[in-house]
Amino acid sequence: MVGLTNMSPCTVPATLWNYTVCGQYPRSVAPAATVSVRCPHNLPAFRYVIVQFPLTNDQMNVCEIEVFARG
Repeated sequence: MVGLTNMSPCTVPATLWNYTVCGQYPRSVAPAATVSVRCPHNLPAFRYVIVQFPLTNDQMNVCEIEVFARG
């Protein structure tokens, strides 16, 4: 699950559904795989990106997250 917020996660911890949902990858991700989640074009600008499991307290290992904005 990819979410967007303007509240700093340092002061307001990210809790599921307490942010604007940008998108969700529809299945499991294989080790060392690269996946993309695209946000709708009509969302306003946000400062923080949240990556979170939607329904479990499972673990996630992330090497790199790239965020692009279209101008």
